[in-house]
Amino acid sequence: MSGPLSTEEVTEYDSNEKSQTSSTTKSPTSRTSARTLYWIIKKFNPIKRQLVKEIGFGGLLELPLWNSISRIFSTWLLGQVDCIDFAIVLDAARRLQFTPQDVNKVFGIPCGQRDVLGPKTQISDAAMAYIREQAGISMSKISLKDAEKIVLMDLSKNSTRLQKDSFKMAFVIIAMGHLLSPSTKYDHVNIDFLGALCCTEEISIELICKCAYVLKGIVEAAQKVQADLSMNKVVSNIFACHIFLQIHYLDNLLLGQLQPRKNIYPRMVAFPTEVLNKLILADTKPGGGYGANQFNARGTVRMPNISATTAQPLAVPTGSGQSPALLHSASGTSQQTTAATLPQFLREKYPTLVTT
Repeated sequence: MSGPLSTEEVTEYDSNEKSQTSSTTKSPTSRTSARTLYWIIKKFNPIKRQLVKEIGFGGLLELPLWNSISRIFSTWLLGQVDCIDFAIVLDAARRLQFTPQDVNKVFGIPCGQRDVLGPKTQISDAAMAYIREQAGISMSKISLKDAEKIVLMDLSKNSTRLQKDSFKMAFVIIAMGHLLSPSTKYDHVNIDFLGALCCTEEISIELICKCAYVLKGIVEAAQKVQADLSMNKVVSNIFACHIFLQIHYLDNLLLGQLQPRKNIYPRMVAFPTEVLNKLILADTKPGGGYGANQFNARGTVRMPNISATTAQPLAVPTGSGQSPALLHSASGTSQQTTAATLPQFLREKYPTLVTT
């Protein structure tokens, strides 16, 4: 069995560093523990890495080591979320939508056609018992610590099918619990997505749309933050995968030479801690707060243009002495006016304009 994570490798719920607390602003807490997941993945042998790829979570094998995640910036972003339209809204001209495909682009996780919470993945007592048995979890609740122990167990080419399936299920549990859909409770996993894990025989886990489930958690977290702000309450805790909002937002800003390269996938690889901090600083307004930059074309609202087909003819003021015939071509005449016939044309049609 792989050794347990050392103190240097894991700081439980690692986005709670004191460095994010100032004398004027207290940063909210968060159960996001991306650093824990990083060090767990770091211990995987080639067999475990291949199993992760088989369930469509291969993108997470490239997870960067985020030493800290700015929860103050995440709180601001959650406050800007349009929970109906799934968009980050800064003002009338800056509106950046986010979709399940964007989650797939950031993390490289399954974006299949089946809903995690759909009728085919509804959790039942029998399904929960099956998951516990398959994953080797016998407790009444799904514990991240138990799932971590299973993921860190030795696996070889001679391991049984049951051992490999247990690893796959346990990995999805820790990926969701530490990064993609962290709960507000200690060592706890939201169980509503677990029904998707009992379908490994008839349906591949990679066909389940985990991306939409991630967005569901983000919207719920945004609703809570906005409710607290509307009542002038201090936002003491944020949950869900708020790091997604940071990467998606910063990746669509116009930042010139600071912009990370666009040919890197999944996009999280282009946003290690130092890049995140640099870009957040670049988006900080001189007087404080964020939103100093413009979005690229995707996040820019196009103002409607006046169509040429709806433009009205130019009106000529009464008594101005100007004739509409001089502003528009005369459609009532079939004879072409040339330089030689122009004087005669003016005398006949507009005698007041010609002096005798």
